Amino acid sequence: MGRDAERGGAGPRLCYHGTDQEVRFGDEVLVRRLFRSARRGVVCHLHGGMSALPELEAAGARLWTVRDSDGEYHHFVYEPERPVAPRSVVLVSRAAEGPQAPSTRIPLTTPPC
Repeated sequence: MGRDAERGGAGPRLCYHGTDQEVRFGDEVLVRRLFRSARRGVVCHLHGGMSALPELEAAGARLWTVRDSDGEYHHFVYEPERPVAPRSVVLVSRAAEGPQAPSTRIPLTTPPC
């Protein structure tokens, strides 16, 4: 199954800022926050693709979401005309290859910051 089929033909692939690395469900990322410490998290929802948050897709939200180590959700707008993640989101480790089944609990692979 190719990446386009995995995303359900959701438009241009979303990449991390300044790279050609595609954002994938289950990726572990670092979310930098203004005037606060950075948090590690896991990509748990991609617009038009896999999701541990089906209510976002059902509502038609054009978002992608990271769940951090404290259980807080960070939502980012998915813009097909500019499919690039904000600079504040940095890839830490890649999700396992191939499609993963969404789950309500996505564990972090490394301890939180």
